Amino acid sequence: MMNIGMKIQKGGGRYIKDEVSFILFDVKIDKWWLRRPDIEEIAGDLAIKVVPVIGYMTFEEAIEYVSNGYKSLIAEDTTYDAEGLVLKTDLGLLDRSGQRIIAKIKARDFWWVRN
Repeated sequence: MMNIGMKIQKGGGRYIKDEVSFILFDVKIDKWWLRRPDIEEIAGDLAIKVVPVIGYMTFEEAIEYVSNGYKSLIAEDTTYDAEGLVLKTDLGLLDRSGQRIIAKIKARDFWWVRN
């Protein structure tokens, strides 16, 4: 889960103006990370939002996408820049120690390119 809104994070009021909320990102049951359709089903059953899928792309395509900048799809303020992308494989690949392979590309790492 990811908490969003006022008093949660810097700029949180641009996500949700006068309150706080959360949005479902991942679900792990015992040792299993659930796949996207199951996450969406749980979110639907609980009547909570789920983080949107931007698309399926290579790491290089994701870097290009974030470096160009884009607007947040979850913020109430439609002019708010997105923080970045979280990348996961569809099958949930693990490293040698059994940890999930996941990456985050942060928009702030590319501000110098755009400005």
